[in-house]
Amino acid sequence: MTVTVGPQVVADTRASLRILETSHPPVFYLPRRDVRTAFLRPRPGRTHCEWKGAASYWDVVVGDIVVVRAAWSYEQPLGPYEALRNHLAFYPSAARCTVDGEVVTAQKGDFYGGWITHEIEGPFKGGPGTWGWLPPATKEDVVTNTARATRGAGVVMDPDRPADVAADLHAYLSYRDTEAALAWLSEVGFELVRRQDAEDGSLAHAEVRCGDVVLMVAGAHAEYSRPALHGTSTGSGLYLCLPSPSTVDRWYFHAVSAGGVPVIEPEATEWGTRRARVLDPEGHEWSVGTYRPG
Repeated sequence: MTVTVGPQVVADTRASLRILETSHPPVFYLPRRDVRTAFLRPRPGRTHCEWKGAASYWDVVVGDIVVVRAAWSYEQPLGPYEALRNHLAFYPSAARCTVDGEVVTAQKGDFYGGWITHEIEGPFKGGPGTWGWLPPATKEDVVTNTARATRGAGVVMDPDRPADVAADLHAYLSYRDTEAALAWLSEVGFELVRRQDAEDGSLAHAEVRCGDVVLMVAGAHAEYSRPALHGTSTGSGLYLCLPSPSTVDRWYFHAVSAGGVPVIEPEATEWGTRRARVLDPEGHEWSVGTYRPG
C-alpha cells in the first residue's frame, strides 16, 4: 500500500488498519512509522467524530507541491479506537494511493476519504444529497414517535389524519446571486433537482435536495432588502436536523470553507445534542444540529 504526492512516495506499508463504516468504502490508517513524516505539516483546525474522537489534519509538502489537508489522524483516539493512535489516513483525492498495486478511486466529496478498489461496490455517502441518508419513515415510526411525544398528556393522534401525513413545510430563500447560492448549497450537501430559467436566462426557480429535505430557491427582486448581518444572529432562519454529531462538524466545515460566515462553532448543548450555526454568503442563517423536533 503506497501514497505518492508528485514524484515522492510519502508512505509505504503492509501493516495498515482497515476501518469500515456504514455506507462508506474502507478507510486505511497507515502506521506513522511507515509514513515519511518529514513531508507532513500540521494544519490548523480539528473536527470531532463521536466514535473516534478529535481529528487533526496534515498538509503534505513535497518541494513546491503543497497539498492542503491531505491526511488526518486521531492523536488521542477514544477508547474503542485506541488502535488508531500513531496512524494516519490519506485522502485518495489528494494523493495517488494504491492497494496491492491497484490505483485507488476516491470516494466522492472531500471529507470522508474512503478508498475504492475494484471489489468494492456502492452506493456510498459523500456526493451531494447523501450526507443525511436515513431510512425512510414508516407509518409505524409515526405511531411510535407520536405516542412517545404525547405519552402522559391525555392526547391521542391518528397517523391516518390528513393533517398528520399530508402536510409538508418547505423553506423558500431568495438570493441576489443565485448561481453563487446554488454553488454554496452544493458544497454543503444539496443536489439540484429542478431548475426553471427566465427568458433572459437568469434563474427563476430552483429546488435542491439533501436527503428528505427540499429547499426552494429564487432570485431576489430589486426591491427585496435585508439587514446586513455581519456574522451576527438574528434569531430566525433555517434549522437542518442531521443524524450525528460528526455530521454536524462536517457540514459546518464545508459551509465555512465554501464562504459561509461562522456564528456558532460546533458545540455540545446542555440538553445532550450538538449544534452549529452559519450565515450563508447572502446572510441567511443556517442552524444545524442533532436535535430532532417533534
